[in-house]
Amino acid sequence: MNYSTAIDHLLNGTTNESVKQAEVKTKPGSRLQATQQIYVAARRVDNAINELSSYADILANKNSSQREIQETARKIKEGLNGSLLKVSSVLTDSAKHIAPIASIKTVCDRNDKRKMKEIVDPTNKRKSADYQMLESYSKGGTSA
Repeated sequence: MNYSTAIDHLLNGTTNESVKQAEVKTKPGSRLQATQQIYVAARRVDNAINELSSYADILANKNSSQREIQETARKIKEGLNGSLLKVSSVLTDSAKHIAPIASIKTVCDRNDKRKMKEIVDPTNKRKSADYQMLESYSKGGTSA
């Protein structure tokens, strides 16, 4: 505390703690940052949806060349997979900041496994377990 701060302290009756609080620079809270990251992740998922729609059009078009199909497959593997992995990581990290309770992830994992047993038909060879879970989720099912 410098000389003028000490005089202000005496004249105004401020406590040492309030002087320290006034000098502290505030940072955005971790919950705010986590919420912002969730919104950014949601926009990236929207980008992925748009890209997947255009890729589906290319793959469904009988006139698409082999080169276009290979380029589309490369974009899916390199661009979309990496982006979706990052979105998954951001959402997981953001959840830790919004609700920093260690047992929540365990409970969510347990509920997801239970839901998977209810939804997934292991005899369905045409659809993977992941696809069946996505399909259920998109039709209004919940993940927990």
